[in-house]
Amino acid sequence: MVAWRPTGPTAGATSPYRLGAALVAVALLVGSCVLDTGEAAGPRHPLAEKSSEATTGDGSPEAGSDRAATLRWSDCEEELLEGLECATLLVPLDPADPEGETIELALSRRSAGQPSQRIGSLLINPGGPGGSGVELVGQLASVVSDTVLDRFDLVGFDPRGVGRSSPVDCIDNPETLNALDGDPDTSAEIDALSEAQSKIVATCVKRHPTLLAHLSTADAAHDLDQIRRAVGDEKLTYLGFSYGTELGATYASLFPDRVRALVLDGAVGPGLSDEELSRTQAQGFEKAFTNFVESCRQDSRCEAAPDARALYEKVRKAVELAPIPVGTPGERRDLSVGDFQIGVIRALYDQALWFYLARGLSEAAKGEGVTLLALADLYHERKPDGSYPNAADAHLAIACADSTERGSLSQAQQTAARLAAAAPTFGAQLGWSSLACRGWPLAAQSRTTIATTTDAPMLVVGTINDPATPYVWAEQLTKALGPTAELLTWQGEGHTAYLKADCITAAVDAFLVELTVPTKTTCPADADRADADFAGLQPDLRDAFVQDSGLSPARADCVASRVAPAITAADLVTLYLGELSDTLTATITAAVTACNRGA
Repeated sequence: MVAWRPTGPTAGATSPYRLGAALVAVALLVGSCVLDTGEAAGPRHPLAEKSSEATTGDGSPEAGSDRAATLRWSDCEEELLEGLECATLLVPLDPADPEGETIELALSRRSAGQPSQRIGSLLINPGGPGGSGVELVGQLASVVSDTVLDRFDLVGFDPRGVGRSSPVDCIDNPETLNALDGDPDTSAEIDALSEAQSKIVATCVKRHPTLLAHLSTADAAHDLDQIRRAVGDEKLTYLGFSYGTELGATYASLFPDRVRALVLDGAVGPGLSDEELSRTQAQGFEKAFTNFVESCRQDSRCEAAPDARALYEKVRKAVELAPIPVGTPGERRDLSVGDFQIGVIRALYDQALWFYLARGLSEAAKGEGVTLLALADLYHERKPDGSYPNAADAHLAIACADSTERGSLSQAQQTAARLAAAAPTFGAQLGWSSLACRGWPLAAQSRTTIATTTDAPMLVVGTINDPATPYVWAEQLTKALGPTAELLTWQGEGHTAYLKADCITAAVDAFLVELTVPTKTTCPADADRADADFAGLQPDLRDAFVQDSGLSPARADCVASRVAPAITAADLVTLYLGELSDTLTATITAAVTACNRGA
């Protein structure tokens, strides 16, 4: 894990809902291949049809501003956002100066499927900070139930500094930066990390001297209120994941009388120091890795068996000595120690990726790093052309705007040693991340104290084995929010729970639509996923084929069992980007043909 980058609760791996949307695309391809059998159905949740008419919010100003917030929606121009509407909202650079300089916020919308039954807008945030809510709309629109999609406009936004919203640009060479050892143990490695961190901070400040002072979570919460007003909602309905829970809780603390309902999935612990956050998260990843190792020991499908931990240590030592060459189509790359660290972390976010972590460790032990490098690419959201989004740039700038801590090199080294004692595998990596804001010359705006007087219902969703936002944080956030907050627990594995477990999804949907607080507050891991640890994408493919292709369970099992093992590292990257490679398309077609013949 690259230590200059804050890797506490705000760390943003690729949105898990990208895969969900990609699986729908796979399912639709399967459906088109089996239409002649009469089994396949059409897509469950097509994106909204394009509208040729622009619309506006009510634009009514509220206390503290004379400037009317107005939106004009039109068809999104990007292919990635096809079927959605887009708009740009001007908001004050400094919320304390509502008539001063403005910045732009980019928004996207999927309109409610049943306008006559529309409740309002459901605003969403994927976390990070640095994740794109604009892109999340299309991903969620493919997998969220009609119960929600019929009643709400699904509205996403890129927070200030992120993506399409007055973005920050601080990192010139992400490929080189990502290769650095996140747990340096030599003078040369420490010097390289220190030099890179200093250069990034200097570049950030030089390019964005005004914007950087206004990138805090509190600033983003004020933007959230501007959006609520611009879409015409009297009160906010909000769904936030990971860091998005901190944003939502901050909003409830600042605007308690403007909340209709909040769902906060993958909670960030409130009121904790950077070191406390990093320690708890390091222990969360430590626990997830132990679960991976123990499951591998007992599962014949695990390619890292019989001792995945020993294999991990072998590969770690090898990549610290020298990168592992990786041959990818059209380019030659290396699996560096930094890529290795991030690749392992990425796989622990999602149980479906344990299969690829085991395969990656097995390959790397033999001198091939393609799968682990693909997992690192997923974390960084690297595109096939080698480009990266500005998620890491925004992550740094927002974290330093929030944090008052400006650790020195020696302090970072001491923090790393303390965290290594608490979590031997991942602690030092997160400890070194305290170096990130060293030399940041701008004063921080301290995080808002999470406490609210709202009488609106709030639902905090916590996963027992969530490594990135450990369950204890969900307990702490629920307590901090007060008596109208309810904790919904999933006894599952991985980061966040909504759309991963039927029980959780049904409870969240009912809460959003009907404001029904769940009477059952604990959901077990799904029984049909009991053997899913090293099944890769097979269980998800099977479910997608049944739900979105209309296949019978037996036929879905047949196709999924043939397709899942054939998904390569390259296929995995393109899937998370919402695309199907030619090789995967051919594999799917062949699997459908074979299963139709009963082969």
